[in-house]
Amino acid sequence: MFDIDRNKVIKLTKGDSGALEVDLKTADGTPYTMESGDELFLTVRKRPNAPVMMQITSFSNIIDFTPEKTKLLQEGSCVYDIELKTNNGDIFTVVGLCAGVQTNMIVLSEVTVDG
Repeated sequence: MFDIDRNKVIKLTKGDSGALEVDLKTADGTPYTMESGDELFLTVRKRPNAPVMMQITSFSNIIDFTPEKTKLLQEGSCVYDIELKTNNGDIFTVVGLCAGVQTNMIVLSEVTVDG
């Protein structure tokens, strides 16, 4: 299972695949197209400043969740953000926690486990 609830909370089953398309916009709201050398980083932690449980790097606006990565996640609530690092060194957090929100990802238990 891979679901994004109300465009805010990612719900996924530990060990599953998924893809997240990130809608990038400039400060004035116009669409931003990633250029050569730009990178997106999705980082997952149990809570802010806790050790990193998973990090995915993408060179396009699609972030692919692989079973190899998601099986490392701890079940339960956690937090993630997505940063864009441009080819000229600028860094922008494009998805993160909102004020007053404690979690934005839920990792569900896996029932069927491969051999």
